[in-house]
Amino acid sequence: MRPSQETNGQQLREYNITPLSQIRGVGQIPEQRVDYQTQATPQPRKDDSRAYPGCFQDLYSDDDNGPEVFDDYVAHPHALLGAQMYGSAASRTDESMREPSPEAGARTVYDNDYEDEPEPWHSSDRSPSFRQCSSSPSVVSYAGTRQDSHMPSSSAIRPVVAALSRRALTSQLLQLDEQESSRKVRRIVEPREGRHCARKGDYEPEAQEILCEAVVLFKSYVCSQDAYPNKLTEKTWAVEAWQCAAAMLSIQMAPDHEILTVVAKYSWNLRGEVKTTARALVQGAFGFKTGLSPSSRVFNQERTAFLKRGRAFVYEIIGETMEDHVGLYEAEIIQDVVNRIFYKSPTDDGIKVADVYTPFPFVGLALVLMAIECCIDEWESGVFCKVTFSEENYSAIYQRHLQEMRSFEAESGADRILTEICNQITSRGR
Repeated sequence: MRPSQETNGQQLREYNITPLSQIRGVGQIPEQRVDYQTQATPQPRKDDSRAYPGCFQDLYSDDDNGPEVFDDYVAHPHALLGAQMYGSAASRTDESMREPSPEAGARTVYDNDYEDEPEPWHSSDRSPSFRQCSSSPSVVSYAGTRQDSHMPSSSAIRPVVAALSRRALTSQLLQLDEQESSRKVRRIVEPREGRHCARKGDYEPEAQEILCEAVVLFKSYVCSQDAYPNKLTEKTWAVEAWQCAAAMLSIQMAPDHEILTVVAKYSWNLRGEVKTTARALVQGAFGFKTGLSPSSRVFNQERTAFLKRGRAFVYEIIGETMEDHVGLYEAEIIQDVVNRIFYKSPTDDGIKVADVYTPFPFVGLALVLMAIECCIDEWESGVFCKVTFSEENYSAIYQRHLQEMRSFEAESGADRILTEICNQITSRGR
């Protein structure tokens, strides 16, 4: 390295390149940049013979008669590879690099920094400070650095924004009308310490009346449409049930989030009620033994396997083989479970919303069959052992029962045998 010029009292140096480096197109690789000039800082010479053999040891110079060379340049393999890749670009002249591209001024589909035709959005009723506001060009633009003197038009966006504004305004007006015509439910009992969930008794008497009717309607949705609704469906059904119940009672009262949660809880409440009712009937209906003797265990295990083989428990008469079973979906335990849940008293769900339970819904029948099968599983080990009646464990079994019932109904054709069976369940329940 030899001194070339001085700037601001600092010595700027340039490197002497060996012939081998010139052949490889390495060029001069600066180690620091100061105002786009190469400023080298003399460093003590290092012995890199073990790390960088061969051409990386710049021990000689092209000019033997020149001034003293400062051998403080340390080549790096990554720098060598980078120089080899971009060496051809370094050979371009500065003039060719400064020439603008012929397509620099071309307009593309991404340009949005152009003058729009006057529209009502640019009307003169805007404040002067608003009209003087300037916009920056599009980020994706191949035009120059020109900036427009006004805000760019968004004619393609304004109809959508206007529609959203109208929709929001309409929603606000409806909410105002609802607030004027009805009031929110009022909670008269504050939650106790450690209990955050609301209960039916926490609300005023009128809200409790609506809640009782809304629960009946909500449970009818679960029995007639889906025994395992998701959270969104539960909340939608809860709102619909509350509105219908309030209309029937002629009470103008809007629900809040907590009371809708109380209504939505009756989906799993109904499933638990069906399971508890079936558990009390399964042992007597199928003859499971409560003893702990080995013979009782073996009998219960064999009985469980036999009842689940070919869905034998859904038949009215269970034969020794599958061909001997009679009365599909007419088992007496099915009617007993339905009667205890939906027709226990004149004020039960099956009487209040008789149009929903006439005929008895396929979904409700599949729910009853699923609960009976779960109670049979509790005897599978030979002794009674509770089984978790969860959606994870039994939703697939519910879907299987429902699919089999619909297939049976489709195969019966115009006779509609399963519909007739469900009509009999309703009539016997009353």
